[in-house]
Amino acid sequence: MQVREGFSNHWTKCQSLESNFNMRIKIDLQNTNHFSFNFPGRSDHKPTENLHIEGRSFEEQVTSLVTGVFQPSGFTLESFTRVPYLCEGDLEHSFYSLDDAVFVLKPT
Repeated sequence: MQVREGFSNHWTKCQSLESNFNMRIKIDLQNTNHFSFNFPGRSDHKPTENLHIEGRSFEEQVTSLVTGVFQPSGFTLESFTRVPYLCEGDLEHSFYSLDDAVFVLKPT
């Protein structure tokens, strides 16, 4: 899974927080590895960080994200939900519907 630069910077900061507050995170669980956002001064369309997320299905990817990223970073899953994310289409489709996952995490 590719991480947008803004998320990457925030995730690194969140990992070092010592807090009793819950954290909400929204992540696009995509079926492709395309990364279409560029930050000023960059034109390579490459993410600043990759999260190693395994699985083909939404459920497998959520499990991998929780056990492989959140828990090792010191967070426990409180709850999550699946919501649709409509994104820009192409010549074949006017839009695509992707899966977003919204997580509520608490520090362990």
